[in-house]
Amino acid sequence: MESDVFSYLNKNYRYLNNYVRELDEIVFTSPHSAIIKGKSFTENLTKEICKLEGYCLLNTITQDERLKKLESEGVLKGKIYRIFNKVRRIRATGAHDDEEKELEKALNMHRNIYNITCWFVKNYINCEFEADPYKYPIPPKNSNIEMASNLIKKMSKKTQETQETNKSYEKMINDLNMNEKAQDIFQNFIIESIIDNKEIDKKCLVQEFSKIQESLK
Repeated sequence: MESDVFSYLNKNYRYLNNYVRELDEIVFTSPHSAIIKGKSFTENLTKEICKLEGYCLLNTITQDERLKKLESEGVLKGKIYRIFNKVRRIRATGAHDDEEKELEKALNMHRNIYNITCWFVKNYINCEFEADPYKYPIPPKNSNIEMASNLIKKMSKKTQETQETNKSYEKMINDLNMNEKAQDIFQNFIIESIIDNKEIDKKCLVQEFSKIQESLK
């Protein structure tokens, strides 16, 4: 991973850096163990956040309970709360999972650890810190390079598509706020979808809003 952000942990949280270093070394060769290291990192980092925020008693409960309490107290909000929860839900299944699926989980863990650490450094160590965009690690020669490289390409493409959808979604919200007629039509669509038990994600909402915009021209 990008070493600059993790160097901030060296002074007071060196033991956390050990998890990151080990995760980096084994993410391709032992993804099962990498996932476990990542979960240990986030659980211990969460405990450090509890100490800094004056919630030391939370360190005696489960990670799930700890995250919920920190979210209810406004310590973990929105996106960063969701990232912590993503890490908590990642399961290292080892032999019960195929190699590519387990590696995908480990790479997701790798990316989430980077994002969490950037947030921690920005909020608790250096408020002027600016994170560089995340970069996937490079597969070593002693790994299945072809499979890993193809997987990283697929994951990078998916990440880019998600970012583009999020931008379109934000634009949609802004446009909705400026168009009352579109709001009414869009609200009806949401209500109908709920009644019909249809699952609607951001991409679906953006597509439907585009249709509404076209119909109002």
